[in-house]
Amino acid sequence: QEDHADLGVAVACAMHHRQRALNEQWAEVGLAPFGLGIGISTGDVVAALLGSEERLEYTLVGDTVNLAQRLQDLARPEGRIVLSEATYRALRKPVECAALGPQLVKGREAPVEAYLIDTNEAKGGDA
Repeated sequence: QEDHADLGVAVACAMHHRQRALNEQWAEVGLAPFGLGIGISTGDVVAALLGSEERLEYTLVGDTVNLAQRLQDLARPEGRIVLSEATYRALRKPVECAALGPQLVKGREAPVEAYLIDTNEAKGGDA
C-alpha cells in the first residue's frame, strides 16, 4: 500500500493523542501517567502462524520487525515516536520530525538513521 508510512504515523499519533487524554483522566483519580514509546520501520517481513495446535499466534518476523523494536527502545521511556529512515523516506505527507542522527541499536553493526516525530505538533486525529 503506497501510503503505508502515512497510515502508520497517523495511527501512532492517534495512539499518543489518546494516551495523553487517558493520562489526564488518570491524574484526576490519582493514578500515575504512562509513556507510550512507538518505533516504526518499513520493509519486508514474514507473516506466519506460529505455535502449537493448542495455541497458534499470528506473528511477524524479520529485520524490519527487529528494527522497529529497537526504535521503540529509543522511544522509551519518554513516550515518543521514532521512525526508521525507510519509513521517513516513504512518507507522502509532511510530518514534523527531527533527525536523531546515527543511532547504535542492538543487533546492528552499523548505526541507523532515526527520526523523532514531534507528537505535540503531529495531529492525533483520524487514523
